Amino acid sequence: MHRRARSRHAWIVAAFSLVASAAGCRAILGVHDYSDDGDLAGADAGNVLESGETDSPLSGDATQQTDGGPCMSDPADGGYLTNATQVVTGLGFSCALLVDGDVACWGDNTRRQLGAFAKVSTSAAPKLVADVHDIKKLAAGDAHVCALSTTGAVTCWGDNASFQLGQLDPSPAGPTSVTAVSSVSDIATGAAHTCVIQAGYGLPRCWGANDVLELGHDSGTGPTPVSVTPSITPPTATTIAAGEQHACTLGTGGVACWGADDRGQLGNNVTQAAVRYTLAFAGTPTVTGVRAGGRDTCVVTTGGLYCAGTNSNGQLGGATPENPGYTATPVPLDTLDAAIDIALSGAHSCVWNADHQLYCVGDNLRGELGNGLLNVDASVIATAVTGVDGGAWFGPVISVAVAADYGGLASDRLQPDAAAYPRHSCAVLQGKCGGMAGAVYCWGSNEAGEVGNGTLKGPVLTPQAVVGVTN
Repeated sequence: MHRRARSRHAWIVAAFSLVASAAGCRAILGVHDYSDDGDLAGADAGNVLESGETDSPLSGDATQQTDGGPCMSDPADGGYLTNATQVVTGLGFSCALLVDGDVACWGDNTRRQLGAFAKVSTSAAPKLVADVHDIKKLAAGDAHVCALSTTGAVTCWGDNASFQLGQLDPSPAGPTSVTAVSSVSDIATGAAHTCVIQAGYGLPRCWGANDVLELGHDSGTGPTPVSVTPSITPPTATTIAAGEQHACTLGTGGVACWGADDRGQLGNNVTQAAVRYTLAFAGTPTVTGVRAGGRDTCVVTTGGLYCAGTNSNGQLGGATPENPGYTATPVPLDTLDAAIDIALSGAHSCVWNADHQLYCVGDNLRGELGNGLLNVDASVIATAVTGVDGGAWFGPVISVAVAADYGGLASDRLQPDAAAYPRHSCAVLQGKCGGMAGAVYCWGSNEAGEVGNGTLKGPVLTPQAVVGVTN
């Protein structure tokens, strides 16, 4: 059975957009290049900083407008990545969708997560993904990325140990077209599986890992897209989201989910090891959106956010009882008043409201909550992300993504090396200069450069601006 190289489980969640469709003072190298024998062969130091520097608009380096708010640096100046419409995060890496349809990635590249064919192990600054253009949506798994084009084509790159790229060769790969699908309207990635909504098919089609029915059928792991097998009359799906080993759709007829349900993450009022396909989140107010990450699922409703799944790290705030620490029955999220959306990982989450306030809650071993602190104990009390406040610095929150390797146990604190796991968060924030794109900020673990601030020093406890593209 093909699976991730690491035995511990992890998960990340793709960002959701609020725009319509839209140690010491040593120098740190931005990119590590390795020769064929694995030795350090050279480095590209474009846009890198001395470790410990914070050359960032949050440090007061931005041009000020007359109202006191900053305009973000022009990307043409090579300052910061300010033309993004979406950000997604994986384990130790991040990618941004740019306003022109190109894609830039930074961080860990040991499984070609950045799309690079060269033996580049990390990049602390964004690199454009070659031959990937006209993209309208990104989705990231543990170590793979898929891009949906404006024509409905799908291109994936990164780890393929479970055939999550839709290719038979299990080796990591650069950008590769998934030719078995076309006319795709939406896409989602789990830890090591990928699902799409494709025109002409009444049900979602999935490929990759299938340990607990995350593909929605019992045909096994594989690279061939296969429609999920319903055990009920399926609703017509229009959007899709995926957690570590489960997925959910929203459409006419409501929410339907499949895959792992050991922590009640399918929101169907029961816990089971695996579920083929089931209606979910019954009894909630009218659902307008579905979000998934780790072993959790939340829905955006006309009455606020409702969530189901595990709360072992406090990522759902005080919404679930301390014992057993999870809920199979959807409950209202209480982490932020009037929250309108959420990004979920296996260990923490971030929520935001219409006033552009961004709060994060849960585990904070790597500074992933962005509040300037490191916490040994997880918290069910959400705290504001430092400096990310629409009333003070920024306009609308455009996109948020969070990532966490959490060990796959009921509590990651049972893992002796939990504090070394990669965990970070990113957001696209619209500056007061306006426009449909915004600047990318990241915080949390940064040993692979996943924060994108030009260094490999971490953890980063408060948001740092991602530096400009270096190629």
